[in-house]
Amino acid sequence: MTRLTQLVTFLFVLFSIDSVWLQQLPPQFPPTMFAFMPENKTNGSLIKSFDVTDADNDVITLDIYDEFTRSSVYLVQSNSRRGFVTGNVYLINPANFDFDRGRREVNLGFTANDGQNTVRYEQ
Repeated sequence: MTRLTQLVTFLFVLFSIDSVWLQQLPPQFPPTMFAFMPENKTNGSLIKSFDVTDADNDVITLDIYDEFTRSSVYLVQSNSRRGFVTGNVYLINPANFDFDRGRREVNLGFTANDGQNTVRYEQ
């Protein structure tokens, strides 16, 4: 092999490794996050806790995605460390969950951001 061929091959391998290394993976919500909620839940009651992970070990920030969710629950982060966070969902408006009006389920929306990627989860 000539010096030029070796250099080109080396640079190709180097750039290939860099492109794989630089690819940021998004945070991961659990595959499902169902929660059954009895009608007697009051304001401040814990509805659900869930864990979000990040394979790149980035710091994760959780947030609420939509107005319905924002008016129904509040979200508290705990156990936060690089690559991991727990989201705790607390009830703030029981009337939004009034199943006597024929509503059988409610979908809530959250986001997770690792500084590079934002992932949306609608429960």
